[in-house]
Amino acid sequence: MIDNLTRFKNLLILFFPLSIVIGPAVSEGTIILICIIFLIITYKNNLWKKYYANTFFIFFWIWCTYLIIRSSVSFDPILSLKSSLFYFRFGIFSLAIWHLLEEESKFKNLFFWTYAFIFLFVIFDSYLQYFTGYDLFGFYYDQTKGLIRLSGPFDNRLALGIYLSRMFPLLIA
Repeated sequence: MIDNLTRFKNLLILFFPLSIVIGPAVSEGTIILICIIFLIITYKNNLWKKYYANTFFIFFWIWCTYLIIRSSVSFDPILSLKSSLFYFRFGIFSLAIWHLLEEESKFKNLFFWTYAFIFLFVIFDSYLQYFTGYDLFGFYYDQTKGLIRLSGPFDNRLALGIYLSRMFPLLIA
């Protein structure tokens, strides 16, 4: 059963860049599912010391605790806690990627080429939108106040810059 969970987690990690393109609910659901599966895997295989007792994760946990404390004493704690309360999922997500790259050596190439293909597809789609006015999905760019706001495959969310800046470090790593 753990092998099947590990394979499913690995496929979800490969699916992650595409889930960001699909929408925020899908990407958040993917991250949460990856974190839950990774927690099960580390519990069943007794890998707590290896992944959670390292310096990176301890500092990350302290940082998350600090953010939660700061949010709870802010002017509007409910609004502030909405973004900081579950921030720890990104640390667990990072550990899940570390587990994938360390334990599954055959996934390294697949991981790189999947992320590279989706990254290059988004860049190609954006260039097509810039030069023709429309992208592959029929979305046109917003030309508000004389500025060209490319959306790429994200339509009206205008998340192209955020997507490229957040996926580029994963691609390089």
